[in-house]
Amino acid sequence: ILVLVLGFLALLVLLYVATSTPPASLAVSFVGVTNDAAGAPMSIFSITNRGAATVVIWGYYHIDAKQDFAVRHPTIFGDSYTFLAPGESQTAAIYAPETKGSWKVSIGYGSYDRQCRWSLFAAHLPARIRDAIPERFRDVPKDLVASDWIE
Repeated sequence: ILVLVLGFLALLVLLYVATSTPPASLAVSFVGVTNDAAGAPMSIFSITNRGAATVVIWGYYHIDAKQDFAVRHPTIFGDSYTFLAPGESQTAAIYAPETKGSWKVSIGYGSYDRQCRWSLFAAHLPARIRDAIPERFRDVPKDLVASDWIE
């Protein structure tokens, strides 16, 4: 019986190791500045997946500043979400905030794991079925990765 219990525990550990997702590791780097068609200033950032797992870039961002600031444009970029495989990069043009001090941008992302796959699948279910699933089972994992301070 002891051998069976130890074998079962070893099997559980192996299954956990085989199904666990490697940690996500993203970097956000400032690349340069540009303007949109109306002349509003934008900053260009590179988002790089430095981890060993695919991540989902959710297409929204958050601005932090050391002094008062104003954001006069929507805080979204690109599609609703995109995937970044390990080693891949993408650029994002983000409206620069109106501030006289330093600021940084935080990009929303999540690991492309089983929970994320399920959530993306559930989003395409008919509303009647989707609404019957508790929200905690439909919510996607979300984290933020910040750039360095921009002067």
